[in-house]
Amino acid sequence: MDVAADFLTSKGDLKSFNRVRMMHGVVSLSDITTANGRSIDRIFLASSAFEGSRNDFYWPVKHHVSPSDYTVWRKTLEFIFPNEHLLAPLGPWIMDTNADWLAHWECFVTADGEFLYYQDSPE
Repeated sequence: MDVAADFLTSKGDLKSFNRVRMMHGVVSLSDITTANGRSIDRIFLASSAFEGSRNDFYWPVKHHVSPSDYTVWRKTLEFIFPNEHLLAPLGPWIMDTNADWLAHWECFVTADGEFLYYQDSPE
């Protein structure tokens, strides 16, 4: 929504965009990009609901989405994804070594899910 708000100037357009976003269950840009984080997944350009889920959130209310809502959604995505590509691709999700994890993440969970660790930043 932060990125969309840079493009959308009226409350009505923000509401239209948000209705479609909620219908698709989109939380972040990574929910609508291809796996490499560089382009939009074209399924989100269709004028119908995405049948899958890209996150684990429960979306209890699905708003009625009008054709004009889809138009606002697509125009905003054209702004965010010029020529269907992000200007700055999303960063890597998988890090190669444990040292990379320790250097870039302040919180992490053990492989068995038993412990959550928080790393204080060095001072």
